[in-house]
Amino acid sequence: MKNLIILTMFFLSVTSAFAQECSTEETAYKAYLTADTELWQQTITDLQQQYDKSKSDADLLALARGQYESYTALQGQTDKKAKQKHLDTAEKNAATYLENNKDSAEGHALLSSIYGLQIALSPMKGMSLGRASGTHLDKALKLNPESPFVNYQKGSSLYYTPAMWGGDVDEAIVYLTKTKQLCEAAKQTESIVYLNTLAVLGQAYQYKEKYADAKKEYETALAVAPEFGWVKYQLLPELEKEMK
Repeated sequence: MKNLIILTMFFLSVTSAFAQECSTEETAYKAYLTADTELWQQTITDLQQQYDKSKSDADLLALARGQYESYTALQGQTDKKAKQKHLDTAEKNAATYLENNKDSAEGHALLSSIYGLQIALSPMKGMSLGRASGTHLDKALKLNPESPFVNYQKGSSLYYTPAMWGGDVDEAIVYLTKTKQLCEAAKQTESIVYLNTLAVLGQAYQYKEKYADAKKEYETALAVAPEFGWVKYQLLPELEKEMK
């Protein structure tokens, strides 16, 4: 009887942890699609509590990634000091994770991307963080050249970085296309990485005036997630206006 009780408690604890993990991922995905700031804030709170309880590297990485992915939705709702604090916390968590996981491709790509956001918020930081961002991203690609997350970060960086600082829209399209193919091959289409990829790839095609290709990427995104606000309410309408 005692063994049965212990076994039952074990399965309940595992089931509860699994449900919490799935719930957090689902909440983050929904928050991303709708740019719901309150939902993002709740997600970050849940991720922080999850890490505080476990103190595991995996949960620390999830927290840092959630803080990075939520930044765009939250940045319009807070002042610069709050945005800076948000990024500083994300940077600290990603750097702490890398201290114990020096060969993590995702960790290096994540820290590189957070540096990119730091530069976007305070351009003067480009002098100190620009090279570090590139170094971390190059290392991530060497560690895992088939990672969708890493390839997306490389493609996104190439698209958003001005040409005078190493940006290249044509090369960005190559990396973003590879990311799209990797996600589709792994059946990871209902993910933030996949939808971000389609959104940025569409913008890259639009920049090159390949309007039909841009529209195709946006329509693919909406076929996967009809409620994807960034594409539905901003990118696709802007494209259709430009096409006229």
